[in-house]
Amino acid sequence: MARGSAIVVSSRSAARRLPEPPSLDSPRLRRPTSLVRPARALRQALNREFTRTAAAVTQALSRSGVLERLHRDATRRLAAEAKRAKGPVGRGGRPLGPERTRQLQAIFELDELKAVGSLMADDEDAFRLAIADSLEDAYVDMFEAGGTAARRALGVRGAFRLESPAVAEALSQRANLLAGNVADDVFERLKTVLAEEFYFAGKGPFEVARALRGEFDWLTKARSELLARTETGAIVSEASWITYSASGVPFKRWLSTLDGETREDHYEAHGQLRAIDEPYDVGDEQLMHPLDPSASAKQVCGCRCDEEPVITADQAFSDADVWDGSNNPDQFARERLADPDRPPRQQGPDPSATDDLDFAFPEDE
Repeated sequence: MARGSAIVVSSRSAARRLPEPPSLDSPRLRRPTSLVRPARALRQALNREFTRTAAAVTQALSRSGVLERLHRDATRRLAAEAKRAKGPVGRGGRPLGPERTRQLQAIFELDELKAVGSLMADDEDAFRLAIADSLEDAYVDMFEAGGTAARRALGVRGAFRLESPAVAEALSQRANLLAGNVADDVFERLKTVLAEEFYFAGKGPFEVARALRGEFDWLTKARSELLARTETGAIVSEASWITYSASGVPFKRWLSTLDGETREDHYEAHGQLRAIDEPYDVGDEQLMHPLDPSASAKQVCGCRCDEEPVITADQAFSDADVWDGSNNPDQFARERLADPDRPPRQQGPDPSATDDLDFAFPEDE
């Protein structure tokens, strides 16, 4: 039996006399699991797909001649569109505000832009599938990293290998959903570039092709970096929380990275203690763990927070006591509770005792 880096509290005073969290005046300790390597691997995979798709799209448009046809039509329309624009007109004859939005919507319905959409359809489908494959492969590695870190925090060193069909299916669904959202956003932006450059600026095919490549370059740098960082943290955090929950850890505590760049909601969440199955209060939302996928983008994008397990003094874990990914976590938890050979575990106070931070740290200590 062993204890790792988990915080240990006395079972008799668990509800009131908990160890203080890291000081709010100093940075917390280094995250036990480095996210640099998995995030870099995912970012590189995403960059490859963005670059490949950029080349495929621009090549397909150039070979089809659709850019030349659009340019001829745009030249005829540009003067008429500028005259019909109501309200202020921006640089290059681009209408601003609601009129710009109205014209963009109208342009998307033109046969020429629909032809572009059809031309891009195969590339969009290939892009979506490639992104989903990249994410799904990365998710398994990230989940195993999170599970391994959780096991080490509880003092066990056995390997964590994700073999749970339920968890693997959930990760696959997440990858497909996110890949679809990314592909929709990327190709919608490309159509907007075409509409603006042709119909609002009257640029020629070569200039528009350059604008498309510039848009892809920006997307590659901005989206792949943020996506890789956020998804890596989210999957590792979820894996750790699931491992703690399945293994009978009674409490958890939110830890923020306090370095002057922490968003206000996360600064205020630092040190919150909750029962393992209760959410944290973060801003006006409730998160089960840092980077909870059910939270809004403002609470998860670029988040660097972590959580640590909090166990009672009479808890000690062997390798068999901590979920290792070999079966479904719910099944492991049921078998753990039903095993007569395992000593009863102190589960801490009733979860309702944690509703309003009844785990408050004594001010006189």
